[in-house]
Order: sequence, then C-alpha cells, then structure tokens
Amino acid sequence: MRAALIGTDRGCGCYFPLARQMRLLKTALSSYGVQADVFPQAGDLERSHSEVIAEVFQKRDDYDLIHNFAGAQTLLFGESAPAPVLTTIYGPIRPEAKPVYKRLADCFALTCIHDRMQDPELSFAATIPPGVSGDDLPVNQPEGFVVLAGCKDDSRARRTAARAAQAVGLEVGISLPAMDDKERLDMLSRAGCALVLGDHVDHMALDALEAACMGVPVIAPESSAFSALILPGVTGVIAPSESPLSDAIDAARVLDRNACRLAALEMFSTDAAARHYAELYPKAAHGKLVKNPQAASPPWGRWSVLLDQPTYKVKRIQVLPGKRLSYQKHFKRREHWMIVAGEAVVTLDGKQIPLHTGQYVDIPEQAAHRIHNPDPERIMIFIEVQQGEYFGEDDIIRLEDDFGRA
Repeated sequence: MRAALIGTDRGCGCYFPLARQMRLLKTALSSYGVQADVFPQAGDLERSHSEVIAEVFQKRDDYDLIHNFAGAQTLLFGESAPAPVLTTIYGPIRPEAKPVYKRLADCFALTCIHDRMQDPELSFAATIPPGVSGDDLPVNQPEGFVVLAGCKDDSRARRTAARAAQAVGLEVGISLPAMDDKERLDMLSRAGCALVLGDHVDHMALDALEAACMGVPVIAPESSAFSALILPGVTGVIAPSESPLSDAIDAARVLDRNACRLAALEMFSTDAAARHYAELYPKAAHGKLVKNPQAASPPWGRWSVLLDQPTYKVKRIQVLPGKRLSYQKHFKRREHWMIVAGEAVVTLDGKQIPLHTGQYVDIPEQAAHRIHNPDPERIMIFIEVQQGEYFGEDDIIRLEDDFGRA
C-alpha cells in the first residue's frame, strides 16, 4: 500500500514537531508494508501550502490513500479531486472549520489523538495517540527554566507562563515553530517542566509530548483538552483552575523524570501509531470507515448519493481517466446507467457496449456488469438509478477487480 502524508503549513516548511512526527511515522509504516511519502517536501519551501496539497491530489493515482494531518483545507481539495482521505484531528475542531467537517462527514474518515478530542456531531473511526518516540530524543538534567510548548503568537500565554515561573524563581524558554529539531529538542530536554497554555490545542502542542518522552513533566490546565494526554503524577500535572500555576510547576519539578520518560514513550509510541494506522489504511482506502456513506472515493473515482428513498436511490458517479469499476453482481437491485459526461464502455454479462453522452443501459438483477472510462485524460460521469428492495453497499459480489478487492 502507498500513502501520501500531508502536513500543515509553516510558510510551507511544515511545523517542525509535526514534520518530525510524520517522518517517524513514514519510517515505522514501512515495517507494516506501507510505503509513505511526506508532504510538504524539502523543495516545497517556496511554494504555498495550497499548491502542495493540489499537487498531491493531482498525483492521487500514485497512492491508495491520502492521510491528512493538515485539517479542513485538505478536505476541500478532496471534494473536487476525488481520492480516499483519512484525517487525523489533534484537538477540538475550530468553529470556523466545523461546517466543512460536517458537510463532508459522509465522505472522509476521521481519527483523533484522544477520545476527549472527539466532536459529538461527527463520527470517528479510531482514537490513535500520536507517535513521537524516536532515537533522536536527548535526555538531560533539568536546568533553571520552564518551557512554554506549542507557543506560536499567544502573548497572553507567554505572560501567564512568565508570571508563574517568576513566582518560583525560574525563567521561561519558548519552543517556537521556527526552531529546527536539534535546537528545539535540546531546549525541551533541559527544561524543569513544559507548560501547555492557550485557548486552542492542536498539533502545535506535539512538542509537549516530545518533552514528556524525554522525561520532562508536562503541565496543562484542567480546562484544556491537552490535559487528557497527561498521566497525572507520572507524565505531568493537571493544574486546577482555582490554584496558582506556580503550585503546579513546583509539583511537576519533583516528579521522577525517568518514570515520566518510560510512561510517555509507551503512551506515544511511534511503532504503535504506525501499526494502528496500517490496520486502518486498507479500510479507509475502500470507504469502509464511514457509516452510512453518502459519498466515497474508491480507487477508480468518486460517487455521491443524490437521492435516497425507500424504493430507489440515485447516485452521481465519476470514473477517473482509464479506470474501470469491478466486474460485479447485485442480488437485491437493478440499475439504470445514463452517461452525462464523456464516453464509456459497459460490460454486461460478457458483452461490451460502448456508450456516448446521453446514452444509457439497464442492468438487471444478478447480471455481471462493469463500466470503463476509456478516455486517458477526461473524467467520465454517469447517473445511476437503483431500484429494488435493498440498496446497501454490501449487496455486491466482485468477480474481478483491478484493485485487489475481488
């Protein structure tokens, strides 16, 4: 299996902790039979993030699956360029992005890094903690500062961290997105503890998990979604809202750093994350992780439901250039196909039937059938009307398939 891993934007350099996690995941996935490419790549620094995502979808035929770490923006590209997409959510979904996820909930599968990150209005296929463990993590003795992890431009979080640190006689270091891995990991490993503050938690806080994997206890307010990733008294401290943050810093600095490191390495194992994703990828690639799908992106193109009634269902189906559906049978429905864009070759019980735009064919129950788009450049589109007693996607027997699903 081949997968494209799409990261987030940092001037198209990709936020470094996420870029590191994706590189680790790429290596670990190879042990489970998945060949992965990571985007943005080294040569993408001068390009916009949208250009990089667009190129991945243009190359979608090279991949069985696109694994999206970049949020709702990637899904919008998937609407116009059909491809199987699995999206990993790192925190509570922002209000401005929620309509996109809700609209496309029946098209693309979602995972999250902790159950607390799940939105009750959406369906999640799995919860998989991020894998940040790796041989490049240094272990150092603590020095006289705390580090503010996942900090971008949150001045309020910086002021809060500075006041709390000064109250216990410490300084504050800030883990910035612009730091390279070596500099960032060295700073994190020497901190007395790591703070995760701010109103929104997403992949920007991955460096706090890296800190825990180096034995640096992590502190997060009890109101923060990130607190769900802390094992209290072992990998860090959950700060009560009614207590000074300085009390949590004092409590975190006396925790056993070796116990913190061992527990975090187990909780955020890169190998475990790769194993779970490798198990999900084939299901996601074939649209099996979406409940009651109203749309899907199988390897040959995309389909979406236009109308679903008790006695009939209408679909709009796009077939990519040169692709064909499996040679299949249905036992509880008959179908009517009309070509609305491009040309097609239909195989019906072994007989080939060429069709042009505006022409149609009827598929009886239990008839062996498939459709092929012979055009090497243009997408072919047809409308499928199903009639019968049952329209579930499991009413299918594949006799032959170009994608190994028969």
